[in-house]
Amino acid sequence: MLDAHSFDTVLLALESEPPAEALDEIGNGIRSGSLSDALLKLHDFAQANGQTALSQWAIAELNGYATDVTYPSYRTVSLQYFDSSGQAISSLSEPYGSWPLLNGVQILELHIKYGLTLKLPPEILDFLSQACDRKVFGGHVSPNQIEQLIAAIRTEAINQLKAL
Repeated sequence: MLDAHSFDTVLLALESEPPAEALDEIGNGIRSGSLSDALLKLHDFAQANGQTALSQWAIAELNGYATDVTYPSYRTVSLQYFDSSGQAISSLSEPYGSWPLLNGVQILELHIKYGLTLKLPPEILDFLSQACDRKVFGGHVSPNQIEQLIAAIRTEAINQLKAL
């Protein structure tokens, strides 16, 4: 995260640039740079220009969504369940494979190489264990799923920029 000095520097830079130039810079960052950095710049720009909804969206994507709020449909991914020995439980993938991945982009970018293992709530684990007659330990989101999610967030960010 940015410290207070860096934050002020970014805001001053954004305020001194014409909005079109600032938007172009943010758009280029979204397309090809660190998505975390681009979302932070988008948030700062939106906040400085009174775009509250865009600012809130950028922060939610950056830091993650709370479980009790509505999240975008592109945040639903396919989860592969596994037991305590690490063996995949393929029989659960079809009926129960969709899962909301609410982690922020900052976390997702760290797990793009190997994927992300999720420890699910005990009541979900118990239900899944009963459904397959095996003890379910958790779920795994593949690197490909994370890449697809990051691409979807990039696309949504570009669409939000175009709407300004």
